[in-house]
Amino acid sequence: MREMSRQILGSKAEPLPRNDERIADVSDTLDGSKEAPKLQEPRRNVEDTSQKFHNTEKIQPEWDTTELLNGEVEAILSTAEVRRVRKLAGAKKKAFVELEGRGSAVYYEDLSDAKSARASYLVDKALGLNVAAVTVMREINGKMGCLEQFIPDAESGTGSYKMLQKDENMKDQLVILGLFDALILNTDRHGWNVVLKGDKVYGIDHDSAFSGVSWAQFDTFMWEDIVGRKIPARIRDSISSFDLDAEKKHALRHDLLEVLDEESVNLFFDRYEKVKEIVMTGSLPTEDPRKRSYEQFRAFQEKVLPPDTFI
Repeated sequence: MREMSRQILGSKAEPLPRNDERIADVSDTLDGSKEAPKLQEPRRNVEDTSQKFHNTEKIQPEWDTTELLNGEVEAILSTAEVRRVRKLAGAKKKAFVELEGRGSAVYYEDLSDAKSARASYLVDKALGLNVAAVTVMREINGKMGCLEQFIPDAESGTGSYKMLQKDENMKDQLVILGLFDALILNTDRHGWNVVLKGDKVYGIDHDSAFSGVSWAQFDTFMWEDIVGRKIPARIRDSISSFDLDAEKKHALRHDLLEVLDEESVNLFFDRYEKVKEIVMTGSLPTEDPRKRSYEQFRAFQEKVLPPDTFI
């Protein structure tokens, strides 16, 4: 397992700053003329170093769209006038965007990353998983990318993940997030990409999904905490409803083809069939595949993905 997985699951890891601290202290365009400041290193013996921006600017209430319906958020991200664009600390090809009236978002400048993030949200939306931040394609400063709903006042990093491990309701959401990652073949789920706001878990930063890598490169750091757990009834119901609705399946395929190539879409639907089988059993497999032999792990992989997805 990758070093990131060990960092996230390690008992002595330091909490990372809040999601909000990633906003840089400079107002800038995306021309690359200024370097985004590095993330602050966690400091020891300090109760909370994460309540402020780097520039001490407070979170604006109008930035928060988490209480709105997803359709309303999509409309805001798609049409609201851009008021300000700022560098996002620790992200070379992303920026923080303030929108006129209400709303804020993370802008993905790289078109391929943007399409992966948009496709991930389309899957979440169609299957009723409700774990991904709303994401729409949008042109900013003459360059097509995507806007991903920003989640202000949200905890992220190792500290927030440990909070999730202790709460049964949160673990149910991690089960859903794990299934979601299997569906989109997400290879980059770590502490920064799981944020917690109140009692709601959000998956963000899905620019590494649908990447064409093998299942062996799939980052399953959450598995240790969700192995053998029951799958929430609402997810079984959502998957069953989607599976019986030919129009919904056709609509999702159509939408995915707007941002992905046909092979990637076909492989997604292959993965969907495998994940559906797991969901209908009512619970996740009872062993952590990382503790098995290579042959056992490969056998587990092939239950979830068709053989032609291996490299």
